Amino acid sequence: MDESRQYGFHSLTDTLAATMARVQQGLLARGYRYLDGDPAHWPLSAVLMANGDDILLVCPWPLPLEHLREVWENLHRRMKAAGLLLVGTAAPDDAKLNALWQAVDGTVAYLDAGSGRMSVRRAAVTPEALREDILGALFSGYPADVADIDPARELRADLEHRREERALAPGATGVPRPYVTYGIIALCVVIFLASVLGGGTISFSLSNAAAVKWGALVPSLVHAGEWWRLLTSGFLHANLLHIGFNMFALYSLGTMLEHWQGRARFAALFLFSVLTSALVALWFSRLNDVTLGASGGIFGLLGGFIAIAALYWKEFPKPVRKQLFGWIPQVLLINGLISLMPGVSLAGHAGGLLGGLLIGLVIMRSPVRRNPLPAWAWVALIALLAATGTLAHYVIGSADL
Repeated sequence: MDESRQYGFHSLTDTLAATMARVQQGLLARGYRYLDGDPAHWPLSAVLMANGDDILLVCPWPLPLEHLREVWENLHRRMKAAGLLLVGTAAPDDAKLNALWQAVDGTVAYLDAGSGRMSVRRAAVTPEALREDILGALFSGYPADVADIDPARELRADLEHRREERALAPGATGVPRPYVTYGIIALCVVIFLASVLGGGTISFSLSNAAAVKWGALVPSLVHAGEWWRLLTSGFLHANLLHIGFNMFALYSLGTMLEHWQGRARFAALFLFSVLTSALVALWFSRLNDVTLGASGGIFGLLGGFIAIAALYWKEFPKPVRKQLFGWIPQVLLINGLISLMPGVSLAGHAGGLLGGLLIGLVIMRSPVRRNPLPAWAWVALIALLAATGTLAHYVIGSADL
């Protein structure tokens, strides 16, 4: 189909627009994607496209000379391998085009929208798409199946993904600070200082007696009715190394998850994981074992990440999937090995991970769509809480474990 008819271009001036559309269509077929652009004025506006390490600034010509020069120089300064492709209808001796050609560094190509005439000035590193044969193919048009690619739609979609990618980053503009994460960290630090000063040692280590006094998990005491230890134990720590490692992990996982999920969901995920961690540790511990630490809740945050990956993997922009979730197998392996070390509660870690995964599958929303909980999720949440309450009643009442 002729591009002038496909995109609604009819006048001689629109020849430039048709060629800009056809060139971008061909670049998309070669694997390029949009990094930046102006959908409102497309295709008569500059676009930034990338295919791996190849970066192209594709501009209609003429544009204001000083503005184009400034944009290109800023891009070329950061990305030496970038290329500038100008598409226009200027005469071969156009003074402004020649002035730009002489004034800028790097790889620059000019493609005449009417005739297909081209000029290329190569630098040390030149994007493959600016070879004469490929530029000729871009001008002539790719096979018929490429006509199914709609550059305008792809531009909007890629820019939306870029917006989503920026929104996924902690500290993005307009996103509330992760005060729940900060609050949990502050609470753990305050409790640690108070507990070691009130019953610890000069090396900032908490004795078993002090840990029990401040609410550590002790099965015999829980069976005797002190059920609140299921939660308080998740905010106690034995020494500086213990709290330092846990707070670093909590900050690393918590700031991202709270940013994605909001304060209520994040708080529910952490507290539920602390509870399930304590319940499983209670089941597998001896009556006088002393268990404490936020690691069960932190493993629950990891379970929440796994739930998000399982539910919403395809909704994330492709370039960020590996960045956001590729570390999960390694972290599971490393922490699984740590959980096997003496003095570490493997049961507590497993219980927190399982609890975070289960509640995460119910309450975690898509960080991209920010979807509310569907009706089924409320039913599943009630059922999960009821089952956990029943399990807690059974485990606490089983004094002969």
